Formats: sequence, C-alpha cells, structure tokens
Amino acid sequence: MAVAQHGQEALALLAQAAFDCVLMDLDMPVMDGYTATAHIRANPAWAGLPVLAMSASVLAEERARAERAGTNGHIAKPVVPQALFAALLQWVPVGRRVGPGA
Repeated sequence: MAVAQHGQEALALLAQAAFDCVLMDLDMPVMDGYTATAHIRANPAWAGLPVLAMSASVLAEERARAERAGTNGHIAKPVVPQALFAALLQWVPVGRRVGPGA
C-alpha cells in the first residue's frame, strides 16, 4: 500500500511498483484524479489496473466524467467501509486477495 498526495505522485508510484487497485481521489492539487486516471488508461502496462474513483460528489455528471476518464467504479465519501470492501471484492482479482476471507 502507498499513499500519494496528488495524481502526479500516484503516477510516479505506479511506475515504481505493481499495485492491484488504485483508489483515486478525484479532487487533488497538482494533478486531479480525472487527469491521473486518463494517464493510467493511456499506458498499456496499466490497462487492466482497476481504478476506483473516490469523491464526496454524488452528481451523475461527475460520475460520468470519472467513467470517461477510465475509472471502473465510484466510492462515495465519507467512505462507508462495507461499500469500500464490496468494490474491492469486485475489482481485485481473487488470487491477489490477502487476509481474512481471501
């Protein structure tokens, strides 16, 4: 697990290590989550990497914008743990899951 402060840092982390999923905040300084996700989708090495948008906005237009950028799903903030776990179970491949219930 790693934490990036903005989209540019997220891209740098992805270039350094393999990840099973990205939880992408859409509203960040320097490079927002929409732009960072578009960069992820432009890189063939990350084509299958699940990107889950995280946003306090529940507006359909913002969800659609995130989908156009390439996100796989949306998690509303404040985060409800059950919703987060359900999204991770949907998008993280079974062979990669670790911990209880894997």
